[in-house]
Amino acid sequence: LGSDHSGTHTFTGTIDGKSYSVELTDPTPTTVDEFFELKAIVNQSGVTRSVTALVKGPDKVEALKYALYGNYIHFDNHSHLTGALTLETSIFSNSGILVDKGVTINGSVEAVQYVAANTGPAEGEAGVPDTIFGTSGSPVPALQGDPNPSPTVSSAPVQQVIPPPPLKEFPSLDFDELESLAGTGRTISSSDFESLLTNARNWAEFGGVAPTDGTATALPQSEYPGSLLATDIPVSVKKCDVNGTPACPAKRAIRVPNGPNPDYQVEVGSTLTSCPSYPCAADSGADLTYEVIIEGEEFAGTDSVLYLEGDTTINVDINTVVRMEGSLVVNGKFDALSATEFLAWEDRQAPWFVPIEDSLYENEYPAGTPVDGAGYDFATDAFEVADSDRYDIMYSSYPALAANGKIGMKGDDGPVHIEGVVYTVAESHLHRSEPWAPAYSVGSEIADTIHNCQFFSFAYDPAALDVFGFYDRLSGRPYLKIIRLSDE
Repeated sequence: LGSDHSGTHTFTGTIDGKSYSVELTDPTPTTVDEFFELKAIVNQSGVTRSVTALVKGPDKVEALKYALYGNYIHFDNHSHLTGALTLETSIFSNSGILVDKGVTINGSVEAVQYVAANTGPAEGEAGVPDTIFGTSGSPVPALQGDPNPSPTVSSAPVQQVIPPPPLKEFPSLDFDELESLAGTGRTISSSDFESLLTNARNWAEFGGVAPTDGTATALPQSEYPGSLLATDIPVSVKKCDVNGTPACPAKRAIRVPNGPNPDYQVEVGSTLTSCPSYPCAADSGADLTYEVIIEGEEFAGTDSVLYLEGDTTINVDINTVVRMEGSLVVNGKFDALSATEFLAWEDRQAPWFVPIEDSLYENEYPAGTPVDGAGYDFATDAFEVADSDRYDIMYSSYPALAANGKIGMKGDDGPVHIEGVVYTVAESHLHRSEPWAPAYSVGSEIADTIHNCQFFSFAYDPAALDVFGFYDRLSGRPYLKIIRLSDE
């Protein structure tokens, strides 16, 4: 069917010499009810049997309805910052949620067991403001199953609900499907991946890359380790020197927007000296920066997946950013200690931060008229890719980052920017303790334990509901009901 579920798809064939024809339609196209109609016609011995059935597609995975979903969640303000962060996001936990002082959550907060405000490293610190649920002056109660909130904080009220919020199944991600999708040429060892990043970074500086204006240059095959091929994993590098000849037009920056500062960017190479406190000022980054780009397909429906075997770490110089276009899947634990971008999707025009109920990927051009008339504005051909004012990019329909082990982003060598879904069966730990190394994620984060600290920002995006590869065992099955049967 079309992207708006219009039209008819017909299947024909024979079984045991009997011909059949099956038509698939959506009786309510353009809606999101996931109901479809199947009409099957079988001819046998001069008798035609017609069967019409209503098919209900799998329900949306529950975890993907939240920006942050975990069996246990806590936010820490280690440095006792005043006004450490504001999250405009939705949160659900199958057990408890701990929120430190100095943290504001403007969005729904639900826990099957308990929600505890003013709880964390800044607990009891008089100079740090209390936790806020909602907005200052307009608190919105968090919901929990336990009868007694502890502690009681007026700016972060907690309400018991009866019955308690139901447990929501932790979703499965099909890693075998992702490995198969990556294919032989893009299923590589973690050591080869780390060597590829090192080689690309060194070649950008020492390999005679001519452009200093930020123009992308393809990494030559000679720099690929082992049996890796440039045709399987295209990589390009950039050298950006604002004092070079030709000069780079601007210092490389990474977007890390948040509710109070929706246009915020941090320049790569910023340090304690140039950015001692939030927010980092303009011109705080390095004059000369490098970029390593793992390139992805830019057309929606063409999924770029890179599958890594073994524990993996991204650790490059502070003046270097690694940009991953597509899905990075790690069969092991994963650490990012450097400036990084993980892009299953790429928003290419303002606004850069929208309220929870909106999407960054539903542009209207002109005002009031959807570009493609069918929801998300992901480019589907070269003409749309070239039109960055109207179309966004989908490098992969699968998660931006997924790991079979712990995900850690604890380095202070630069900011992190994620567009898409982050998934791990273990802990996801975004420990961003310095103002020049904040993290931003839009989409959804799913982990057994979510442990995030200080300079980070999250935004939910409903595009997460359509990410492939996830399954709920209970809600992930379609069902079929026959509504008409006739013989002629």
